[in-house]
Amino acid sequence: MRALVISDTHFGAWTGEDILREPETLALLEPQLDVDEVILLGDMFDFMFSSIRDAFGAAEGLLELLRAKLQGKRFVFLAGNHDHHLVVRETEELLCLELASGKSRQELADELNRTSFFRVLLERRLAGVDVDIRYPTYTFGDVLCTHGHYLDFHARRGGAVPGPAARQSPLVNRGWRARAHADD
Repeated sequence: MRALVISDTHFGAWTGEDILREPETLALLEPQLDVDEVILLGDMFDFMFSSIRDAFGAAEGLLELLRAKLQGKRFVFLAGNHDHHLVVRETEELLCLELASGKSRQELADELNRTSFFRVLLERRLAGVDVDIRYPTYTFGDVLCTHGHYLDFHARRGGAVPGPAARQSPLVNRGWRARAHADD
């Protein structure tokens, strides 16, 4: 199986320069879509600066291309820090329904999947494509995929101290310890 991973398209970004909105850029992407699966690895949309309507409008060209090229194949949306609320709101709704109704999580999850605006929207715009929505991780083969904001090296370089979970990572730990003890 082959997959193409795309990240940080930021449709709706404040700059108005959503690169994959441009037909020329989509034409460059098209030959790369001869894969079994496309994984959108976070921040497909940028709702920090855009309305949902404008961000989805900006993504229309990419969604049309994916629908045409991925018939019978798979599209995985993995939320990032600029669009995670699309997934988090469903998780919160599921918890509320579970508490209110007394029904099992699985019963409610099936029901919620049928009515989730984001899932319905993606399945409609990507008709004929198997749509999967994940957060915060997805595994393709032996590869664990996640959006980069969990180990944001830009924040580390700016002097921010990573949280306890990130400090356990050998990748983060080495740089953090070196800076933390630089004055020793």
